[in-house]
Amino acid sequence: MYNKLRSNKGFTLIELLIVVAIIGILAAIAIPQFSKYRIQGFNASANSDIRNMKTSEESMYAEYQRYGATEAPATIGAATGAFAGSVITGGTAGVVPVITLIDAVGTVRALQIPVGNNITVAAVSLATYTAYNGVAKHTNGDTIFGVDSDSTINYKWVNWPTAATAIGAPVTTAAVPAVVANTEDFVLTATTWVKM
Repeated sequence: MYNKLRSNKGFTLIELLIVVAIIGILAAIAIPQFSKYRIQGFNASANSDIRNMKTSEESMYAEYQRYGATEAPATIGAATGAFAGSVITGGTAGVVPVITLIDAVGTVRALQIPVGNNITVAAVSLATYTAYNGVAKHTNGDTIFGVDSDSTINYKWVNWPTAATAIGAPVTTAAVPAVVANTEDFVLTATTWVKM
């Protein structure tokens, strides 16, 4: 009688342990891949923004025969120093990334450029505004991207500044190579800048 009351429905402990182990193995494979795809997405956003910056710079040059430098809105209208460039981060409250230009008579000409959330950009130009270099990086990306007015090629530096600190490393104006007219300013080596 006892055997008749016993139910054969349900799973054994061994079956449940096997299912949990399979789910654990799949998660161990999927989570690192997901993180890698997220980083690639962050890098793609920064690369897109640096291309937009190059387009904006060339548009400014076509209009005024001068390039600009990134400046925060609070500094627009300053009589000096516009060519030094500022680090601008997209998504910061109240900050609209702007490429500014001060001409010979002190008139400010500005062109707004779109910058995505958590994308940091910096553009530095010569004091004569005849050449510029720019960089962009997503805060959570591992690659910094660069453009040079003297080249049609874009550049990238993977694991900038080092592989251990690439994610979360901020961009500073020190990351922008010194601007030299009529020269490819990004130093190409296996461990720094490479052509895209």
